[in-house]
Amino acid sequence: FWADNPGETYTTPGHWADIAREQIAASGWSTPRATRALALVAIGLADSAIACWDTKYAYWILRPVTAIRNLAGYPFHDPNFLSFIPTPPFPAYTSGHSTFSGCSATLLEWLFPGGSVRDAFGIPVPFAVASAQAAVSRLFGGIHFRSDNDQGHRCGERIARLIIRRERAGGLR
Repeated sequence: FWADNPGETYTTPGHWADIAREQIAASGWSTPRATRALALVAIGLADSAIACWDTKYAYWILRPVTAIRNLAGYPFHDPNFLSFIPTPPFPAYTSGHSTFSGCSATLLEWLFPGGSVRDAFGIPVPFAVASAQAAVSRLFGGIHFRSDNDQGHRCGERIARLIIRRERAGGLR
């Protein structure tokens, strides 16, 4: 459900944009209100990408596959290790999935209080739970360390809170 592998399924921003679209469709909002909501989510996704990739290339933290295969002193050294999902060709820290998800879920909670999204099993879960599921999918997939997820998620939430604060103060201009 949270694979979000470009070319195979949604991208992570596309997945969250579609969740926003579903929420808007279910709410029956007017076109201007729906447009504003989609714009806020898009701004959050764009800012999340900038913050996340700036961090990735500021710190250059290796991926689990590199540590496990190549660091002989690493506790889980295995030169044949393969992650469960394809390992992207860029640094690990911070997790894009987590940053996008933390931001999107926080914005959607503000836009649709009490709203939910259906998870991989079709069960309605709060946006924060869906966000946590998206983030941990990368840990379980073997392409991120927990710190990548935790810090990415925090960053995304902070971006969303800034957007919300600016919107409450009269809108983003």
